[in-house]
Amino acid sequence: MENIKEIEKEINQKESEILNHKESIKKLESEIKELKEKAILTYETIIIIKPTATIENIEKIDNYLKENLNIVKSENLGIKNLAYEIKGCLKGYYQIFTFKNNPEVIKELERYYRINDDIIKFLTIRKNEDEE
Repeated sequence: MENIKEIEKEINQKESEILNHKESIKKLESEIKELKEKAILTYETIIIIKPTATIENIEKIDNYLKENLNIVKSENLGIKNLAYEIKGCLKGYYQIFTFKNNPEVIKELERYYRINDDIIKFLTIRKNEDEE
């Protein structure tokens, strides 16, 4: 009997430790979330799309950006002449997006730009706080 009481006592201690760890984990997760929110920065990206791209493909690009970025402002500049030929194109459809996101998003965003055949050129910059 005494052995069972000791085992029950030890079980209770372990359960208490688990609860303490769960509370610590929740606190750490909350702190991480706050830090990530502080790390949200403002960026601007400009993309040049092939003038031969279909409206559907342009809409796919727009939808991807809207789903993956916290877009603050978007601007379609239309088709413009390029200063030099890029990937066989002398004209391009320009779009500019201003968005707020974590820096982690930029790598995935630029990967998407590189694998999309309709995007011929892009540039993403971080805006200073006074430019916002």
